[in-house]
Amino acid sequence: MNHEIASRLVQLYASSKNDIETCNQYRADQGRATRQVIWQHIVSTINTEFGKDYSIRQLKKKLQNMYASIKRKIGEDGQIDMSATKRARLTEGENQLLDLVGPNDFRLNSVYEGQDDMADDVSQANETVDNLSSNLLLEQLLQQQNQINGTATADMTLPVESPPSSTSSTRKRSNDGDDPLIDEDVKRPFTMPESPLDASQLAFANLISTVQSQTQLFTTPGNSDENTYARRHGRRKTHPVWNFFRPEGHPSPAAICILCNTKIAHGVSTSLCRHVLSRHREYADQLQSGTFNGHPAASGEANEEAGSAEHGTVPVPIALRSPGTLDLDHLLVQIMTRNRNESLLDNTAFKEILGLIPNYTPPTSSAFAQSLTEKMKKVEAAMAKGIYDSPSTALCINVISKDDEEVILLLSAHFVDMEKTKVSRCAVDAVVLKRKSVCMEDIAALFNNFTTLYPMADDKVNQYFVCNERSMIPHTVTGFSEGLPKNSHISSPKLTFIDISTDFMTECRAPLFWSYFDCLKTYGPTKDVLEVVDGIWQRLHNDPQAAAALADLVLPTSHAWPSKLEFYEWLQGYYKTNSAAKPEELPLPVLTREQMGLFGYFVDFMKSIRSFLDQMIPSRHPTVSLILPSVLALKQKLEVQPSDPDKATLWKLLKTTFDRHFKVILDSVNPNCDESRRVFLIASFMDRRTSYLLTREYQELAANWLNEEVRTFEDIQDPEDTHDDKSNPFSELEKLARKDSTASITSDLCREVRTYLEQFATVKVKMTFSSVEFWINRYQDLPRLTQKALQILALPTGIEFASAEELLGHASDDGDVIPIKTAAILRLNTDSFLTK
Repeated sequence: MNHEIASRLVQLYASSKNDIETCNQYRADQGRATRQVIWQHIVSTINTEFGKDYSIRQLKKKLQNMYASIKRKIGEDGQIDMSATKRARLTEGENQLLDLVGPNDFRLNSVYEGQDDMADDVSQANETVDNLSSNLLLEQLLQQQNQINGTATADMTLPVESPPSSTSSTRKRSNDGDDPLIDEDVKRPFTMPESPLDASQLAFANLISTVQSQTQLFTTPGNSDENTYARRHGRRKTHPVWNFFRPEGHPSPAAICILCNTKIAHGVSTSLCRHVLSRHREYADQLQSGTFNGHPAASGEANEEAGSAEHGTVPVPIALRSPGTLDLDHLLVQIMTRNRNESLLDNTAFKEILGLIPNYTPPTSSAFAQSLTEKMKKVEAAMAKGIYDSPSTALCINVISKDDEEVILLLSAHFVDMEKTKVSRCAVDAVVLKRKSVCMEDIAALFNNFTTLYPMADDKVNQYFVCNERSMIPHTVTGFSEGLPKNSHISSPKLTFIDISTDFMTECRAPLFWSYFDCLKTYGPTKDVLEVVDGIWQRLHNDPQAAAALADLVLPTSHAWPSKLEFYEWLQGYYKTNSAAKPEELPLPVLTREQMGLFGYFVDFMKSIRSFLDQMIPSRHPTVSLILPSVLALKQKLEVQPSDPDKATLWKLLKTTFDRHFKVILDSVNPNCDESRRVFLIASFMDRRTSYLLTREYQELAANWLNEEVRTFEDIQDPEDTHDDKSNPFSELEKLARKDSTASITSDLCREVRTYLEQFATVKVKMTFSSVEFWINRYQDLPRLTQKALQILALPTGIEFASAEELLGHASDDGDVIPIKTAAILRLNTDSFLTK
């Protein structure tokens, strides 16, 4: 469910809220029937407007989840902190819901689970009986264990829950306690235990003793206020899933799994069922039947665990014996995820190499796999927290060419980290596919898998991108959508395959900045220059003695333009230093005067490209907003035609190629451009680092596009002029923007855009300025514009995972190898998600 649907649901609930509360005063049957009619109207409206097939229960549950999300994001000790900084974390629908019901609404509060309008379905009459029998069996098992240990059991009576009243069994069942085994609920959890139990602790009797010694589970029945196991603050725990959990205690709504000691933040039965089904699959039958005998179902995996515990061969973490062990372990993880073959650890030669390290005991392949799994869980848990707390998330599939036969589809999530006030990017999934078989269905499946991995983030995703391996700039995916034409914009994460477009991957391809210089290979004079300088490179590469005689020589490591540019710069400086020397006195071939002029001209232009790309590296907080100013600044550089005839011919070639190569970006400042291209100009306008670089005409155009979403009409006054600074590569573009600063602005701009223009948009800031932090701090004054800005600034630029080429040496996902997903997550994610 995306932002638009969630917002519409809150609007419909607001219009019907008074009627629903009035129904609570009717008799039980009459009130229930009236509420059912109201909710059917809400459901039919949502399904009709958005082409969905939601049920009443799903929409009710969505409201509860939204309110729980509000409490989780900005609540402290059960109270809502209404600060603007924390309000900025909420989605638009969550803000509307908070304004509607207030911070302490008992009906939507996740702790309160007994309201009629939120749960009108009839509960199962026999669930209490099942719960009683399960607790009695639990008590018997505990007594048997105590008899074995020789301890008394007189004062260790398990609390038995009394059956609820008939009204409670028919009217007070929360909708999170119904249908626990539906397919959409079987999703992966993200809260990982800090120190998981080893296999010997999986025995049920040992588990009970451990829990008993750590918590006050067993108290006298008369002490009902302290007896949190028998009854949490609120309704009684009658759902069978509570056989596997214990409440943390009032006022916390959390529940703790007695099997793995994992804490579930919101102890609603749907979440608890999801945890049991994903983490303890062997207990699924007992969960369905409502019985719990303390022993998992027989399976090969369970028998293997029991065998390892019995023979004392439980996998142990990597040994930590020397001060540098952590660094060595981290390096070993990098090596293994690069090689992807765990059996290398059992190779005799490799073990001998590791044995040369003093006081370091290398792990076995099984111990390494266990350690890798735990490391993976911690990284996923850290990523999940950032995604859940962010107001918006953009997804991007990076199509990386592995070889002629296979490609890698890397799914990355881009979101605003509210705590660190910056844009975070993380690789969340990856698959290896045959190049010829890649189609839109595979891309849609990978996008859909994100909602399975992160079930509570499905309403945060409104942007989908596909970035080809030659792309710098991703395009919005428009090739598929559920129930919509092929060219419709995606508004829901639930995607289905509609049509396979054989040209789609080409359509998604956008120009790469460096590939712009491929035109030099087709122009005769520059082609001759490149043959000479590349010949010098090859000669020095094959003659180490000659290379050693040259000071500060930097040889290229590949044929890529960025790598060769460093050598070109050295060669340019070498020729300038030895300009007075005779050609026969130099060890390297000498260029003619004309060739030297062309060589210096395109090398200087390459330096300009690099200076702009340096602004986009991950450590500089790259955003899509930097792309348009970079292209416009390069265009401004090409406005001056050289007087030299040879350079003038090359200039015409570069200018013509530029207009064709960067057409996608240049069209984004056209008032009639496609809606999907507007993002480049709007992002530059809303980023404080780049907004002052835009001319008034472009600022006006971006403001008009924003005004289509924010409908407030007021006049706007001209802002003051900017101050001067030419210390950055954007100086020429800034001069052009200042020259055009007196242009008029239309009067139909919204109040927030006007305020932003007058006070901030034309004020110059450093490139290290944090636009994310600026918008979070301005949420109270510019709430709607802040929501839009945080969504735009999180969009991918297409270069965040340039290091993804490290995955290219990996084999397909078959055999005894580390999965490509594990390798991608552990190698490509930033240090903020990786813990050594």
